[in-house]
Amino acid sequence: MREFDAQRRNTFFDQVFAPVQARDVREEREAWLHPRDRILLERLLPGRKGIGTVLDFGCGQGRLLSELGKLGFSLIGIEPSDGMRAEAENNCRDHPEIRLVAGGIEALEEIEDNAVDFFIAMGVFQYLGDEETATLMQAIERVLAPGGTVIATFQNALFDLFTFNKYTLDFMMNDLLAPHANGAEKESVESALAGLMTRSDAPPYGEARARDNIFVRLTNPLTQTEELRSHGWAVKGRYFYEYFGLPPLVKDAAPDTFARIVESFEVVNAEAWQGHFMANAFLVELERGG
Repeated sequence: MREFDAQRRNTFFDQVFAPVQARDVREEREAWLHPRDRILLERLLPGRKGIGTVLDFGCGQGRLLSELGKLGFSLIGIEPSDGMRAEAENNCRDHPEIRLVAGGIEALEEIEDNAVDFFIAMGVFQYLGDEETATLMQAIERVLAPGGTVIATFQNALFDLFTFNKYTLDFMMNDLLAPHANGAEKESVESALAGLMTRSDAPPYGEARARDNIFVRLTNPLTQTEELRSHGWAVKGRYFYEYFGLPPLVKDAAPDTFARIVESFEVVNAEAWQGHFMANAFLVELERGG
């Protein structure tokens, strides 16, 4: 895992991630709504449409904002990346009432106390350092209205056990064995574990893959509830997404099986226990008072 570096992260999103995402949206309209967006729209918002103010923090290209614009909410989008924000302005052009704000956590200073009913942070927390995370949570507490809801996503640490590749090796060494295997013994253990997998060096480096280029925080869904409770947050629901029907390195061996498994879980069975291992990420619905 790379060390946290805010400048490296910002450069990656501006120069690499934003152009790739913009191209993918233009070339494949079906990718317009991410599974996490569908979970929000189909599972969490029905019955609450048009009620209150929604703040989409790290709104990216504004895809979710443009859909929320059809539902009657008062909407605010905050995005630090100039490239992504430009895409958001274009994608939200049919909804001029949406307020788009440039900046990151510091931009939340423009939001009044208790002004937000739904605070959305999709694809945000996994890219923040410890200090940023603490600052953002404090800001959320300030702007969130009494009884308000936080919708946030996290990278699933347990998914690495399902990939049978270099990430599995990292999980075994860093999350399971780190307190016990150290020094010269650590090298021997790591080498022996690598020998159990045929592709412990896969996937190859990818210039557009976040984990190969910047710090990415992984979160264990089995321990997260208690961790959040200790900070005064209660988990109302957890929904897994980005399912893999088979480990990534073998999905091409049985593409139909892979597709059937994904279809059976993605969005419709987002709360299934299998998501702890087969899904790359998860969404949590939070409220104060844990």
